[in-house]
Amino acid sequence: MRTALLAIVMAGVGCGHKAPPPAEPDNAAPPPTDPSSNGTMISPDTAEAVKRSLDHKADSISRCLSDAVDNHEAPRNAKGTVTVEVVLDGGHASKVTIVNTSVDSQLFKACVVKRVNEISFPTTEHYETSTTYTVEAI
Repeated sequence: MRTALLAIVMAGVGCGHKAPPPAEPDNAAPPPTDPSSNGTMISPDTAEAVKRSLDHKADSISRCLSDAVDNHEAPRNAKGTVTVEVVLDGGHASKVTIVNTSVDSQLFKACVVKRVNEISFPTTEHYETSTTYTVEAI
């Protein structure tokens, strides 16, 4: 009896056979897509050129903080950050949203939006991106 029980246990445990991996269901969902891309892809070179265009405005964005200081909406020697979401269409920003800022000034926020809207972007495709500027009153 012991031998029969041992043979059954050995057959189930270690004959070197592995169970086959579970089959994938036929109705598997497609891989997720980036919700910000709306199905549109741009090349990495174009994405880098968009980033350079945004980065090129950094000094101008800092001047927005200086204007807020001059209008007593921010303290002297103010520093901070501002994160901007940008929707591009036709080579220009169709929507600019400040999603986070450490600078509590309406003048500063309006100036940042205006400066980003002035940028000509290197793509005419729909593209959504964001960037964070570090600003210091100059």
